[in-house]
Amino acid sequence: ERDPAADAGKERAPYWILLPRPVATRCVSLVLDQVYPGALARGGSGGRTAVSELTFYTELAFQGGGERLVADLKSEENDRQQAATAALARMGDRGVALATALLKGADQILLERVARVLMASEAPASLAPLARLLPDLSRPTRLLALDALERGGEHTVAALLKLLGQESLEQDQLVELAPLLGKLGGGGARQVLMGLAGVGDERRRAAMVNGLSRLRGPGDPGAVMSGAEAATQDLARADLVLAVGRMPGAPAQGEALARRAAALWRDDAPFELRYRIIGTAGRL
Repeated sequence: ERDPAADAGKERAPYWILLPRPVATRCVSLVLDQVYPGALARGGSGGRTAVSELTFYTELAFQGGGERLVADLKSEENDRQQAATAALARMGDRGVALATALLKGADQILLERVARVLMASEAPASLAPLARLLPDLSRPTRLLALDALERGGEHTVAALLKLLGQESLEQDQLVELAPLLGKLGGGGARQVLMGLAGVGDERRRAAMVNGLSRLRGPGDPGAVMSGAEAATQDLARADLVLAVGRMPGAPAQGEALARRAAALWRDDAPFELRYRIIGTAGRL
């Protein structure tokens, strides 16, 4: 081709260089081994080449690229899976849509691969489908998913609230989920956790107390104590009183909360409730 500088206006025209075949690589180098000689070369000063911008395009930038990523996510080749996971995660909402479309009829292996895409994505749209997947994930993947959901902050709470209300949720999953919900906080999380206080066996009850004790809002200790005062079951009242005593914001209202806890005392109350009232009032 002619020297672009020799054709008026061509010096700003883009040039495409097509590779002869697809290449799987993580690094690309551009080497200039020859330049147009131009007028400077004839004067003995050498040629001159200026590149203002350099962009590498892959097939993912064009039609069919998303489908190729989906195929690679299903691949048995580890390198292809990892590359597809990273690429889909960086594609935002489109990557989330492509990944979640695979869930219908997916086996356990593919389901967990989709979960890893959602965990790596920073798109808020990834949080709800990831929360819905929690009951179906293996425990190691589920723990990683819980970490990813925690990073989602308040955007995660609505999705977790729906999940927590499912009767099919297993005990271990509930024990893992309740503390996260409390840590994320908010009125919705508080109400759901309070509603489950005193329900189930000791491990389930302890999970709800653990969740409530992680609430950090300034109004949370008073609201949970109000729940204890309104409770009709002594087990629920005992759990709520215990949670108040463990909440990080409770000491700031210690004297008032201690008086409210003491007012719940009944001589005929179960030992567990009386013991927790004494412990919480003393701690506050």
